[in-house]
Amino acid sequence: MGCLFIALQDMHLIGMTNHGVYINDYAGVHLDVIQQYYSAHGHKHQCAPGQTGAGHPPDEHWMDLGEQVAADQSANIHHEAVDVPDHEDPFLSDQQRDAFRTALAAVQEQALLPRGYGLHQGEWEMES
Repeated sequence: MGCLFIALQDMHLIGMTNHGVYINDYAGVHLDVIQQYYSAHGHKHQCAPGQTGAGHPPDEHWMDLGEQVAADQSANIHHEAVDVPDHEDPFLSDQQRDAFRTALAAVQEQALLPRGYGLHQGEWEMES
């Protein structure tokens, strides 16, 4: 009787053909985040409003990872999103840029600390 030899690559191909291919939906997500939301000892699954979580009927919707993180962080967000400022050069000419750099260097050489920003000892609040 002959010996049946299947190469490792062949077994891998047969496994993918019979059972499908595993696609990692969480590539690039930090392991700590995955453990917090999907670990047996971590965060429990959050159901959508009005759902009990008992059983898994086809119409039941579990919150995905992004929705869970957003729900957990929503209590800490008290404002609308802030627009990202433009990344443009504020100077209209090289002369303006040079004048700014000269003035900035002069101020830095004097080691001036502006008032009203809590930098001076007299501006510190004393705790009692």
